[in-house]
Amino acid sequence: EAFVEWFEQRLPIIIQNAVTSFVNLIDNIMVGQIGTEAMSAVSVCNQLNNVYMFLIFGAFSAVGIFACQFKGKEDNEGILNCFRLKNYLAVFMYSLVLVAVLVFGRPILRLFFNNPNNTAELSERMIELSLTYFRYMLPGLLFFTFSICINTTLRELGNTFTAMMATVVAIIVNVSLNYVLIFGHFGFPALGVSGAAVATSIARAAEVAILVLFIFRNSEFCYLTTVFSKFSIPLNLCKDIAL
Repeated sequence: EAFVEWFEQRLPIIIQNAVTSFVNLIDNIMVGQIGTEAMSAVSVCNQLNNVYMFLIFGAFSAVGIFACQFKGKEDNEGILNCFRLKNYLAVFMYSLVLVAVLVFGRPILRLFFNNPNNTAELSERMIELSLTYFRYMLPGLLFFTFSICINTTLRELGNTFTAMMATVVAIIVNVSLNYVLIFGHFGFPALGVSGAAVATSIARAAEVAILVLFIFRNSEFCYLTTVFSKFSIPLNLCKDIAL
């Protein structure tokens, strides 16, 4: 029974991660049909996104350890404090990315594209494509950050299925809009790299909307909606998490 319970909790996470990895491959294939320059630009952006994702998961995992302890003690106030801290971390880390992209985006990307195999003109074209993709991706990155915030909290509270379903819906939206916006089907303009970024942003917004709606409609988790009923977090909890 213990194994079955463990498997039921882990299976949605495994499916969620597998589907996400598969869709990243599909995205690269679809963008690659525009040209190798576009594929290279999006690939580099996805690498940087992955670094950001790992940092977010690392920060949220540290907080999650304490959230699981509060869950075991049925301390909803403690869980709220952890959820509140995650939201603050989400805003802080997204702000850092925003500054990095808007202020230091070009120098950072130049590190990837300036190599002996590329001419200066080719490097600049790919840098411009990457910056275009990133600029349209910034709203989606904010939604993505908050989706991880809610996803990880639900997992810590024992609900892995909802996070999986939200991710699957977001992926379906992403792939569908990629087809429409990248190539200009059904009367839409062909936006290329920009279309891929817009599709991803809309998909992430849909994912957050599903998660928030679930929290509001589920009596077991609706107390999470009071996360900003106050803004303070116990200093001792912050110290324990930091250490």
